[in-house]
Amino acid sequence: MKRVILFTLVLVLALSLCACRDRKGAEQTAAETTAAPTPVPTPEPTPAPAEAVRASMEALQTLESEHASTEIEFEATVRLNGDESPEEQHVKAAVQVETDYTASPYIMKGTLTYALYASYESGPTEIPFCVWNQDGKTCYAIRYGDMDKWIGSTFENSGLGLLQNTLGDYHTFLSDWAEQFTLVGEDTVNGEPATVYEAVFEGEALRKLVEMYTVGDGEPLITFTDELLSELPGVRHRVAIDANGRPVYQEIDFAAFLSKLLERLLPENDFHIDKLLIKGTLSDFNAVGPLEIPEEVVLEDYATALSSLAGLLGN
Repeated sequence: MKRVILFTLVLVLALSLCACRDRKGAEQTAAETTAAPTPVPTPEPTPAPAEAVRASMEALQTLESEHASTEIEFEATVRLNGDESPEEQHVKAAVQVETDYTASPYIMKGTLTYALYASYESGPTEIPFCVWNQDGKTCYAIRYGDMDKWIGSTFENSGLGLLQNTLGDYHTFLSDWAEQFTLVGEDTVNGEPATVYEAVFEGEALRKLVEMYTVGDGEPLITFTDELLSELPGVRHRVAIDANGRPVYQEIDFAAFLSKLLERLLPENDFHIDKLLIKGTLSDFNAVGPLEIPEEVVLEDYATALSSLAGLLGN
C-alpha cells in the first residue's frame, strides 16, 4: 500500500508541471482556438517578473498539445525510532516521467520510470499511465510489468482529489502569487534563450501551496498554524520563460521545507531530507498527437483497482 501512495504522490508532483487546464473547459477552449487560432503573444524583452509569470500561465491555456519531461531527485538520511535503530540508512530515489498531452480530446499519456536505492536496490521500473475524460468523468489507468491489461478507475469513484484538484490548480496558484517572483537572469532551454524568474513561497503563500494538495473530501492533509508556518523554510520555485512567453522549464525545491515539517510532525524519528528537487521541461508545443486511449483498459471500482495496484507494486 505504501508504494501505491508513493506512486500517486510522485505522479501528482510530476504532472503538476504539465499544462493541465481545467477539465470542464478544455474541450471548449480547444474548440475556440481551433475555430479562430490566436497566436501566443510575444512579451516585451524585459517585462516585470509578475507580468511575465502570469502571461506564461495564460499562454499554457492556448496550447493544443505538448510534451512534458519531468525529473524528481530524492535523497534522505533516515534513523527510525531514535536509539533503537542507531545506524543511519541513506535512501535515494530517481524518477523520470515522460508525458504527452492533448487538450481535445483531453488525454495525458506517458511513462513513469523510478529506481529506489536504500538497503536494497529496486528498479529501474517503468509504469505506463494514461489519464483521460470519458462520459463526463476523469479516468486513469496504469499498466505494470507483463500485465495483459490496463488497470484503473475514475477520480470520482476513488476520491483522488489529491491528483484531480492539484492538476487544475497549480498554475492558478502561480498566477495568484506571481508578485513573489524576481528576475534571476538568462538561460538556454531546448536550445533557445529563456528568461529565468524565481520565488520563495513563505507564510500564507506556503500555506496555500501545501493545502492545495488535498484528498477525497477536500480536507487538507495538514493544518498549518501560524506558529508552524513561522518555523518552516520556504519552497523555492524557478521558472524559465521563452521568447514566446511560454514556461519551458520549472524547478521546485521542497527539501528544506519538507525536512523541517517531518521533524515537527514525527519528532520520534530522525528523517532528514537532503534533496527533493522537481524539474520539468515542456516542448513540442502544438506538435503532439493524436493520442489514443488504451483499448484493453479495465475500469474497476476503486477498492478492486487499489487492491490490484497494491499487489502489482509490491505493497
